[in-house]
Amino acid sequence: MRSLHLVLAFCALAAPAVRGQAPPPGLARQAVIEVQAGTDPEPMRDGRILVGDGAIRRPGGQGGIRSLYGYVATWPAMPWDWAPAALSFASDKGGLVRLSFSGPSPRDDDLWEPTPWVQWRNVRIEGASLAHPGGLRGPTPTDLRRRSFASSADSTLDLWLLVPPGAEVRIAAEMRAARIASLPARPAWAGQDTPAHRAAARLRRGVNLANWLEAPPDDDWGASYSDADLRRIRTEGFDHIRFPVSWNYHTGPAPDYRIDPAFLRRVDEMVDAALRRNLGVILNLHHFDDLIADPDLEGDRFVAIWAQLARHYRTRPAGLVFELLNEPRDPFSGEIMNELYARALAAIRGVPSGRTVLVGVPDFASPDRLADLRLPEDERNVIVSVHNYAPHLFTHQGAHWAMPNAATLGVQYPGPPRQPLLPHPDALAYSPGWTARWLLDYNRLPADLNPSGPIAFQPRLRRAAAYAEWSGRPVRLSEFGAMADVDPASRARYLADVRRTAEELGMGWTLWDWNAFFRYWDPDRQRALPGLRNALFGRP
Repeated sequence: MRSLHLVLAFCALAAPAVRGQAPPPGLARQAVIEVQAGTDPEPMRDGRILVGDGAIRRPGGQGGIRSLYGYVATWPAMPWDWAPAALSFASDKGGLVRLSFSGPSPRDDDLWEPTPWVQWRNVRIEGASLAHPGGLRGPTPTDLRRRSFASSADSTLDLWLLVPPGAEVRIAAEMRAARIASLPARPAWAGQDTPAHRAAARLRRGVNLANWLEAPPDDDWGASYSDADLRRIRTEGFDHIRFPVSWNYHTGPAPDYRIDPAFLRRVDEMVDAALRRNLGVILNLHHFDDLIADPDLEGDRFVAIWAQLARHYRTRPAGLVFELLNEPRDPFSGEIMNELYARALAAIRGVPSGRTVLVGVPDFASPDRLADLRLPEDERNVIVSVHNYAPHLFTHQGAHWAMPNAATLGVQYPGPPRQPLLPHPDALAYSPGWTARWLLDYNRLPADLNPSGPIAFQPRLRRAAAYAEWSGRPVRLSEFGAMADVDPASRARYLADVRRTAEELGMGWTLWDWNAFFRYWDPDRQRALPGLRNALFGRP
């Protein structure tokens, strides 16, 4: 499932255009830099454009809460040239300031296109130092000067600055319009009747067995499962389980990377028990963070794991499906991701079994990154996996791994609330501009426009369904859910809306999770939590 990380995305440039022409369709036309005061909403002053044909304004216009602090600066972005962009501001009180590099929002008529991206390089900051509150890791000044980064409206490049009182801060960079990748040509065989489509039809309603064998060795995350759980899962109406396993913790040294036989037997017990109960099984590779951080170093281990699993499970029935990697993210993306996916698929296909394989897309399996995916042209037995936890401040409120951003409790679905909700001070200090904006909209906008409403996820799921129809590859929702401690009625409404949206779009789904932090099942009372059976299956 998703956690919060600094987004540092590389991108592949679009084809060059002729100077003076309009940018090709789908490319960003605007680059955005936003600065927001941190811990205390001390107004900034003297915001101005220093370089480039830009414009600067207060967030949300000149009135209301949003205008108390911060600036939004924009510049025209073109794909054929790096263009300069620079601004300055001052703060009498100083302190933490959030600096965000962004881009324009996607066009509604291009649901299957990726969000327009902007590429940045040679980022320079004067008058302030980089800060990493809460122990977060981030880039160094050298990284910012030497590396190029990509950002969009959905995946901002967020930095924290420590500003001395009264100091003038200058931010300079070079930017140009870019896109993570253009879509490949539609496969000649594209259709709705492939081995992958037939497998997807058997995986309609599932649940994740979370927080068990994905935990590091000698670490107990508080969940375990037995055949009794599988019996209840089947009785409730689920037709498959998704089994998160951190295989990477249980391999030997190079070059064989042999999986520990004792650990493999533990997994076998649950896989075989589920198959006996006529439950499909999605067996994945979870929490391989070393691969995410260094794909070049860990790529051989990744491929070796899947080669071993393909051989070990070669005689299991078609109800067992492999999922290569949970929630890929930069730098495991782009060409690196596609190359390693192809190698792992080749290793699996080297064992005759007709095994269906799921693959995820970058940015924590975001539907906005579907266009990044490149699969072997003749590969017809792959299902594409996406996740959804939007709106995050509703689904993750109180989650300890999402702190302090998730510290504001009492968020309901859908908004607006009867009484305005104030942000938790820790959340406001961590992400002042974004948190304040989100809660302002949550407190005042009607349900159909509210950020804690269907508008938070429906456009992205529609984009995923449009991609599935265009590409000839089925797409499914492999994770969605909300913390078990949120308002029960809100939680039931949310799960019902996501489930209905996925089903209306022809997408199978897998709830996160059975009896951990996002649990469906109440192990103490031995029943589904209030409202959830009706939310997911339409019955009390």
